[in-house]
Amino acid sequence: MPVNGVDIRYDAFVSYHDMEQRWVLSVLQPTLEEHPYNFKLCLDYRDFIAGEKIIDNIENAIKYSRKMLIVVTKNFAKSEWCYFEMEMARTRMFDNHEDIFVVVILESVPSRNMPTLLQKILRKKTYIEWPKHPDGQKVFWTRLAAALNSPNAHHDRLIN
Repeated sequence: MPVNGVDIRYDAFVSYHDMEQRWVLSVLQPTLEEHPYNFKLCLDYRDFIAGEKIIDNIENAIKYSRKMLIVVTKNFAKSEWCYFEMEMARTRMFDNHEDIFVVVILESVPSRNMPTLLQKILRKKTYIEWPKHPDGQKVFWTRLAAALNSPNAHHDRLIN
């Protein structure tokens, strides 16, 4: 389905630090891509084109995804590549006048240890925390699916 003249291929590009790849591969991806959710995620290890510049892969992942799912951890907050992905998404936000961020807090990070852009995103967006106890996981998945299915917010809610 085209969005702003672009054929969207993915429901969400997942931005995460490599240290969290195990959780993304074993928990996030199978849950969201299988029944009952059936989302199509853009994941670097599977969907980035080998031989292309990493910057081009990131740009295309954001361009062809309806949302950007950020998995926040201490490693994510320190990563220059993760920051770059957020900046690329912010550029799309302003170009298209839409807010595409969906935020999952996998690990608590003090705001003093976050880049300013991530702090702004967390102040403006309702984020979803990964529950430590399995009893809370059903609610987590329901909330995350609702966020991924929600329309992209209008420009008046953009993160400056």
